[in-house]
Amino acid sequence: MRRVIAHGHIFKNAGTTFDWALERNFGTGFCDHRDDELMLRCGASYLGQYLRDNPGISAISSHHLCDTSAIEGIEVIPVYILRHPLERILSVYDFERKQDSSSPGAIAAKKYNFKDYVQWRMEPNVNGVIRNYQTIYLAGLQSTYKTNDCTADVFSAAMVRVQNSLVGLVEEFDASMIKFEAALKRRDMDIDLSYIKQNIGSERSTASGNAVSFIAEELGDIFKEVLSKNSYDLALYCAVTQLLEKEQVSEYPDKLADFKRRCAHLS
Repeated sequence: MRRVIAHGHIFKNAGTTFDWALERNFGTGFCDHRDDELMLRCGASYLGQYLRDNPGISAISSHHLCDTSAIEGIEVIPVYILRHPLERILSVYDFERKQDSSSPGAIAAKKYNFKDYVQWRMEPNVNGVIRNYQTIYLAGLQSTYKTNDCTADVFSAAMVRVQNSLVGLVEEFDASMIKFEAALKRRDMDIDLSYIKQNIGSERSTASGNAVSFIAEELGDIFKEVLSKNSYDLALYCAVTQLLEKEQVSEYPDKLADFKRRCAHLS
């Protein structure tokens, strides 16, 4: 059966670097899919037909990947990379401050300091890109996240997607790539996911502990609200962290050293 890797590219989660590795492996067989409206409106029926119409595609990336489980005749392997939700808030803010865009987020990031920007993002009528967004995305509800409140049912749906996908972490990117390589090899897809980092911003922290301390200090009286409105993302992140630790491949230290050598060779 034909196999296709489908990357659900979540905003500010190192997806451009992963896409770079996919394109390096598959060349023109990699598709950076941008027709978000059709993907959102028609879901698996659209994606399944798109893949059948394009038999040369071996890997596809979309910012709005649908649930692929209903696609017949092709084994679609969904892949997601999550990020610590508080670390991600810093990344989104720094990116939007630099972004040459007239989007509401880019305008607000240039207008406000960090605390005021985050407070604005907490408002229910504002795009919820830093309010439990990763949980909502994995639950397949990203098209409604502007007004959608995350619930326990949404979290349960996201966890089902985790159990049926390959899921890694930005903070454990190399370990995630090693896990993905091993899982794909078991499906007769022997690929090399070594990489050169792409789309690197001038972010102020790369360690989650530092990010949490910075945010707690900067946000002060609204920090508890930010935690509350990212509680499901924090739970999701913890669950995936535990899974990644459990699923560590055999001879991991040697494989990690080899993977780092491959990345260094590319650089």
